[in-house]
Amino acid sequence: MAYRNTKQRKDVYEVLKGLNKHLTADQVMDALTESNKKVGLATVYRSLNHLYEHQKIGRIVTHGVTLYDGNPEPHDHLHCKICDKFFDVPRINNKESLNRIQEETGYSIDEYFITYEGICTNCKEK
Repeated sequence: MAYRNTKQRKDVYEVLKGLNKHLTADQVMDALTESNKKVGLATVYRSLNHLYEHQKIGRIVTHGVTLYDGNPEPHDHLHCKICDKFFDVPRINNKESLNRIQEETGYSIDEYFITYEGICTNCKEK
């Protein structure tokens, strides 16, 4: 499917890039509403899926929640268990681990998410 940059997709993309946060579809919708953008929730979901499929944005699934990220480059995440914020960190080359897992399980891994759980510096100082 060809990539068409509709106004709605552009608006969704700009929210993710502009806020520089990891957001749910509902949070993207709230940000659009606050900016007086007229986009329905179904359109937000379709736009997020389309942008992800065309590698314009990133996505992580954690604790049963899908979060979208304006950074499409492969990277890992830090998650603060207190404030619930996610932070991007460079991806560590896990090629050896991936190969071993695939050999041992027979899986063909095409996507993975690594999230390190802990407490961020702001929450530690409180």
